[in-house]
Amino acid sequence: MTYRSPHLLTVRETAELLRQSEWSVRAKARNGEIPSVRVGVGPRAPIRIDADELAAWIYGSPQPIAPANEVARPGVGASPHGGLVELP
Repeated sequence: MTYRSPHLLTVRETAELLRQSEWSVRAKARNGEIPSVRVGVGPRAPIRIDADELAAWIYGSPQPIAPANEVARPGVGASPHGGLVELP
């Protein structure tokens, strides 16, 4: 199985693209409104947003996604909750 290397955006980059505050982007990621993943464990782990999933969310009809406070687990390539991926 081949996995693509995701282009992950920071909260700041996402905020600039959406023309919203960083606070709003973090809140939407925590609430599961936008597709996101935490890179690491714990509430202070940085949030990253997959650029392709963000585009699909903006232009398509989003599927239910997992909030950013859920962490991708080892061995989990993608989940049915919006594509959380385990980062190398």
